[in-house]
Amino acid sequence: MPISSFFGGVQRFAGQTLGKAQDVYRQLDRASGGWLPGGGVASPITARVQEQQKHAKAEKARIQSLPPYVGKPGERSNRAGFANALDVLNRAGASPIGFATTNPNDMTLVKNYFTKNPDVMNQYDLPTNMFLRYYTGVGAQGMQFSTEQSRKIRQGIEIAKQNTENPAKREEFLSQFNPAYRRSYEDKIGTGLIPVATPESLPPGGEVNFSLGRHWAKPTSQDGYQVDEKFDWGTAPISKGGSKDPGQRRMAQALSQRPAWLSALSGPAELGQNLVSRGYGEPFSYRLNIPASGQIQVEPLPNK
Repeated sequence: MPISSFFGGVQRFAGQTLGKAQDVYRQLDRASGGWLPGGGVASPITARVQEQQKHAKAEKARIQSLPPYVGKPGERSNRAGFANALDVLNRAGASPIGFATTNPNDMTLVKNYFTKNPDVMNQYDLPTNMFLRYYTGVGAQGMQFSTEQSRKIRQGIEIAKQNTENPAKREEFLSQFNPAYRRSYEDKIGTGLIPVATPESLPPGGEVNFSLGRHWAKPTSQDGYQVDEKFDWGTAPISKGGSKDPGQRRMAQALSQRPAWLSALSGPAELGQNLVSRGYGEPFSYRLNIPASGQIQVEPLPNK
């Protein structure tokens, strides 16, 4: 018998024997409930985990297929910070770790979801609402504030108006500026504009301070005000409205070189600044028509 035929027969016999042994092993594994390693049958624990994962995936798909919950303007304004940030990511189906490490897929999920569903943004606190509009590029189109948020903005303007009309407080405010900057402020105040820029009118850490920030208000008829503003960042790239000031550029460089996840550990606001310094988002201009009472009306403006 040729040697090749002999070894070929041995290989066939070994293969048949191994196949039978594997069949027996699989049968034993099935009979034991999947506890034999490598038997091909999931153990009760593995099967349970797989079933839970299957249900979780199906539930996530079901939730994402539903019409988004728009809610009322500002209804989540008392849940600022991590709570709203996590809600944003969950709605978009993005991973918190993925977003904090600027994973392209998670960044795109958030942008696409809120671009498609811009009305959802209005239910958040002002900083979250306005940052999402910056991040997605949606801008002020459809932006709404609640009655309470409107009251806070109007209250800040009225406090600033009283301070501006008080000679001592006005001088205290203007004395912080160099002569050229002071003249610029005095000229604007002389036209009737109100500088909303003090801790009394913009409480540190407050909702308005972290969204509108310093702004000018123009009195209108019927005791109302008008605010024309731009939501931008000094630490953004210059091509996206960033400041040319050397100090701002140094800060922007430091922010962009810091790992995003490290900024995320300090909170959503720090992560937002980090993302802005990397070039995410688009600045947008808007007008607030502020009545004597009730809700503010927002009007998008062309970017200057």
